[in-house]
Amino acid sequence: MITFFSRFRWSRLPISLCVSSEIFQQKLHEALKGLNGIFTNVDDIIVACCGETEEKAKQDNMKKLEELCKRCDEQNIMINDKKEEIGK
Repeated sequence: MITFFSRFRWSRLPISLCVSSEIFQQKLHEALKGLNGIFTNVDDIIVACCGETEEKAKQDNMKKLEELCKRCDEQNIMINDKKEEIGK
């Protein structure tokens, strides 16, 4: 935003803007790009696992969750533990 005094840059995305949700979704998608089986939908992160048996699927899920947590730490993405749903 440009003011009379200088250029102002937001340190956080203002929620009240019309394009805030689109920008947030785009930035989240960019931050998690390259992780196999990880999808974003609005403000949700979906982890899809696969395996020939239930045990292999759980192992695949845990591996992907570890990769996701590592990437979130690297990108400073905070995950709300209260909204977390695993195995549903």
